[in-house]
Amino acid sequence: MSRLPMKQATGFVIALLVLAEMSCARLPYTTRVIADDPRVAVMLQRAVESVNYSHPLQVSAAGIGAILKGVSLRDQAGLPLRWYAEERPPKAVFREDEIATLAPRVAEALAVAGPGERVYFELRAPGMNPRYDQDVTAGWLAVREAYLHITIEYFHAQQPLTRSSPYDYNYPTPRSAPGSYVLYFEPGRFWVLDPKIDRRAVEFRSFLQSAPGRQAP
Repeated sequence: MSRLPMKQATGFVIALLVLAEMSCARLPYTTRVIADDPRVAVMLQRAVESVNYSHPLQVSAAGIGAILKGVSLRDQAGLPLRWYAEERPPKAVFREDEIATLAPRVAEALAVAGPGERVYFELRAPGMNPRYDQDVTAGWLAVREAYLHITIEYFHAQQPLTRSSPYDYNYPTPRSAPGSYVLYFEPGRFWVLDPKIDRRAVEFRSFLQSAPGRQAP
């Protein structure tokens, strides 16, 4: 039996090690389901990185709704497309009916989340082909001290309704990769850098104190 040359064999071993490491990559995993129905899913996830969030936290559904209402986004685009994208105003992430559905469940999740957990959410609607697809807006949020961090992974993205192919059940239908977005928050003075991780977040306590009828936790 012929043997591989030393360099080729070494490269083959390295490739196997890389694949093994990728297959063992740690992903956030669900620790508790708060809601899961055809309209909305909210669950707690154990974060991959070592974090120390300020959970559990009591925030009213009205307060969460006011925060969600201020979130908007643009697609992340490279030059020169970015110049054209920045000419258009950002899109509001959540509609009023979505906020009414999502805010109470997020408030419930924050009240029971642990310091190492984040709140994952997913809004669902019929897709362009309702038999096989659904329209998904999804992401996660977490609170660290005075800062509420929010990430949007999908914004009205068409995703398969089931995990198995309707044509061949032996083959899965994975979701597309998460999108890349630039987030904004209004009023902009509350969209600030969290100095410990150099990432923008909502200074939510100050925002809720300034919002009429809202009370900061």
